[in-house]
This record gives sequence, C-alpha cells and structure tokens, in this order.
Amino acid sequence: MNRRKFFKTTALSGGALAIPPLMSFLPERSINTVAPQAGCSLSIVLGDLELFVLSDGYMNVAPPQSIFAPHTPKKDFLSQMQQLYLNPALMQMSVNILLIKLGSKRILIDAGNGKHSGKTNIGRLPENLSKIGIALTDITDVFITHAHGDHIGGLTTPEGQLTFPNAHYYIHQKEYDFWLSPKPDFSKTQYKRTPEQLTQYVNYSRNILKALEGKLHFFKEGDILFDILKTELADGHTPGHTLVTITSKGRSLKHLADTIHSPLLVTKPDWGVLWDTDYKKGIDTRRCVLETCYQECILTFAGHLPFPGLGYISKPKEYHWVPFSYASPEDIIL
Repeated sequence: MNRRKFFKTTALSGGALAIPPLMSFLPERSINTVAPQAGCSLSIVLGDLELFVLSDGYMNVAPPQSIFAPHTPKKDFLSQMQQLYLNPALMQMSVNILLIKLGSKRILIDAGNGKHSGKTNIGRLPENLSKIGIALTDITDVFITHAHGDHIGGLTTPEGQLTFPNAHYYIHQKEYDFWLSPKPDFSKTQYKRTPEQLTQYVNYSRNILKALEGKLHFFKEGDILFDILKTELADGHTPGHTLVTITSKGRSLKHLADTIHSPLLVTKPDWGVLWDTDYKKGIDTRRCVLETCYQECILTFAGHLPFPGLGYISKPKEYHWVPFSYASPEDIIL
C-alpha cells in the first residue's frame, strides 16, 4: 500500500481520534520515558546577532479537519493533503521558539506552552534553554506575539510563579486590552464553545497576563524594539496578533507567529482555521502576509511548521511553503 492510499484509507476508516472541546491534544506516547528530541536547538547567525531556534515540543490535532479547513468538502481536503504529503488523520504541529542574543540581552519571542497540561510532548523550552547554557534567570525580555496558551503558557509555572523572573514583557496594547476586557468579543469566531469552555479559555490567558503586571510594556503597530525588532499588526487570529521582522546588518528574518499553522494553510489560505478569533479577517490577513512574503522573497520563521520552521513562500500557481535548505545540523549563517 503506497503512502497516499494509506493516508486515505486511514482517514476514511473511522479510526481518527476524537477531539476535546478546546484544543485537540492527543496523549503523548504510552511509554514512560520520551526519547530526547532530535533538533532541540539550531543556532543562526543573522548579521551581528546570534539567534537560536528552540523546540518547546509539539502538539497533535486529530482529526485535522475539526480545526483546519472546516468548510471544505472532505474529498477536496483529502486530495490536497495527499498532494502535500500530509497525514489527513493527524496534524502534528511543532512549537518553535526564537531566542535572540543582543549584547547582554537574552530575548525570547514567545515562551511556548509550559507544563500546565502535564504532558511530556510539550513544555520543553526550559530544558532546551539549559542545553545551550541559558538559565531561566538569564532571560531579560520576552516579546509576546499574542496571548494564546501555547505562546504564553510557558511564562508561568503550574504553581503560578514567573518562569523568567528577571524578564520584561512586551505585548501589543490591543492584545492586552482584548484579554483583560470584562467580556472579550468572540462573535466573529467560528469555533463553537460552551459558555463554561469560553470562560475557562479566557481566564487561562487573562491570569497569565495578570501575573506579568508591573513588568509589562505595551507597543503599537510599527514600533521598533531594541533597534532590531520591527512590529507589524496582523490581526484576525487575535486582535493584537503581531508579526516581527528581525534585522541586523541588512539581513532579515520575518516571524509569522500564528499566521500559518501548517503547509496546508499556505497553499490554501482561504480554507481557514477555527482558532482564529475573527475567522474571515484571519483569512484576509493570511493572504496579505503570504503575498508580502512572496513579493519580498524574505526568509520567514513559522512557529508551528516542522522544526526549525524556516522557509520561503513561493507562488508557481498557488502559494507554497519552501523549507530553508541548510547542511549543518547545528548552525546556519545567513
């Protein structure tokens, strides 16, 4: 049985796993120990900067169409997944984190999921920081692209303590205001949650942001932080969802945050993802960002695409994700 036939048979057999009400995370492997993950970190030289791509682990979504391409006919979805050599029964998403060394500063862009779920397939950022000689107390700044749990969960421990006690935190004012408002507006999402689920979902992010009080700094669209990070509002996924372009000595890397979660959403940006707070705006923003990346031929970083999440957007007919080609398993010089 070839790969495509296997995927199709699996997807149609009824063997796809059910999805929990909030976000579909499958259990980690049933064995008691998890083997060390290959590719825990990758060093990048960008101009005068040293960057690291660090793994926080991975997440599973099953079946994928419960979240991705929810309104697409099943046969079209299966056909596209086969063309992209993606498993239609299981979507695995990396959680890739960028660390920037800038003089004495150690700047994280997002902080991953943390250990709140108790799962061993996620929340690996602290151990992978340690492997490159970075202590949690060494982190001076954290840039927050948006306040979803898999991006800010790692800012606190399960006991509610700050993971990075010496850090300052940067978030778009719109993002903060949305989550801290008495009743955040989810009227334009297409993700169906019960009132209880929505309350739990909002409170999770709200409580983490509250834990950062006194150390938070707010920025607006277009602000440049640390002289190297140019911010760009890309709302839709959340109201303050922000991209950032890192530039040094004429070299740039564009962090796409959650504009794309899979190569599927690159090729079919209109198919949508239910995690977007404003579903239609998310589609419009995705198309705009992809076109800009294609026109500028800029190297991009995607937090949920396969590690290390580096690649370009091509457009022979439709958009396509082209992984960045590199030879060394340890470092890249751009």
